[in-house]
Parts: sequence; C-alpha cells; structure tokens
Amino acid sequence: MRTSEGTSAVDEAIRFLERQAPLPPMAPAALLAQAAGDHVREQGPRGGTGHISADGANSSMRVQRRGGGTYVAEVITYGPPSAVEVVRQLIVDDAVPGRGHRKALFAAEMRYAGVACEPHKEYRVMCVADLGRTVNGAY
Repeated sequence: MRTSEGTSAVDEAIRFLERQAPLPPMAPAALLAQAAGDHVREQGPRGGTGHISADGANSSMRVQRRGGGTYVAEVITYGPPSAVEVVRQLIVDDAVPGRGHRKALFAAEMRYAGVACEPHKEYRVMCVADLGRTVNGAY
C-alpha cells in the first residue's frame, strides 16, 4: 500500500483497530445506495472528486432528492479496484485530516450503508458509501 504519510498512517490504523470494540455489521440501505450511485455517475465520467456534486449538492441533498433524510455521512475512495482495498484505504485514511473516513465508518450510530462503485475517468474506479443512522438517512 502506498501512502503519503508513510508507514505511520498504517501503524496508527493498526493501533486504532486493536483498541476498537467490535460493532455489529451495517445493514444495506437501498435508498442510500441510490444516492451514492447518483454521485459516482455524476463524477466518474468527468473525473470529478470530492463530496460536492457539480450542481453544488452534498451527500445530504442527494439523499433528500431520493426521498430520504439529511442525517448521513459519506466516504469516498478513488482508485482501489477491490472491496478489500477500498475498506483498507478508508480505515488507514492516509492524508485525510482528522481521519474523517475512519471516524464515519466506526461511528456506532451509523447502522446502515449504501454503496456504489463505477468507473472514474482519472482514477479507474470510484466508490461512494453513504452511511445513515436509519435506513433512509432520517434522524
């Protein structure tokens, strides 16, 4: 695994996982997956990055457009070609200030996830996971 921070980011992730209490698995959420899919289909072909869509929408707005609530978190990867590598990247969270992706994945209140992965013009593949405390992102 290549990192910007070097091995310290991986070592930190290992220490985190050793201390982390087990959590129940997240349940799949179709509405959250649809909103995640909207984002990858919008960004992927044009090579965009980030949590804001070209029209200015954030993850909460995309979930709302699908009929859900606004209480969601979003994590995104660009490049990893397999599920294992996507999860590894999100947990190590190399070069992400505050380790926001890791914190979102391990937030005990986030019990549902919707994921979409599609081709990306610059990074080959992009994966978006929208996480919610409820199946539709409502509070």
